Amino acid sequence: MTPQEFIDYLAENHKIKHSKAVLLAVELLGVTKDGINKWLRGAKNPHPGKLNHMRLIVENDALKKRVDELEEKLNQK
Repeated sequence: MTPQEFIDYLAENHKIKHSKAVLLAVELLGVTKDGINKWLRGAKNPHPGKLNHMRLIVENDALKKRVDELEEKLNQK
């Protein structure tokens, strides 16, 4: 996952503008806005640990969504 894909994911998943998604990424990843902007411009590469953190956030969101879907199915029975 690239930093741009992560920002796009946050924007789409939380239904926010990209500028707000960058601010959310700052909170989630514990980095500066300037650092994220450098990643997005390609001026600097994120640490592999931060890339892994991005991937885990996306995977965790997908798992939460799947659990919610399964709970809803169980409650319909």
